[in-house]
Amino acid sequence: QATMFGTTQEFLERMGLPSLDDLPPIAELFPSADVMEALERTLQATAETDAASAPAADKAPAAPAEEPVQPAMPLSDADLPEPEPPAWAVDPPVAEG
Repeated sequence: QATMFGTTQEFLERMGLPSLDDLPPIAELFPSADVMEALERTLQATAETDAASAPAADKAPAAPAEEPVQPAMPLSDADLPEPEPPAWAVDPPVAEG
């Protein structure tokens, strides 16, 4: 299963594992179907309770803003600063002398 996710020999070495067979099965990393179903029922009940206790949206209209908000000027790529490469991608300066 680990080969499906592109596990490398370097990863195995860093984790102290001699081979792919020493990795745990992926099924151990996920909750069982019973746990997932219970979680789904809880989330649905919570959503229904929240919807029932939410105030009605049509009671009072929102107050208008005192000043209208101006839309932002559209930017082009030329308006943006040149991105800098990440620190790991830059060669360190060479000391002279």
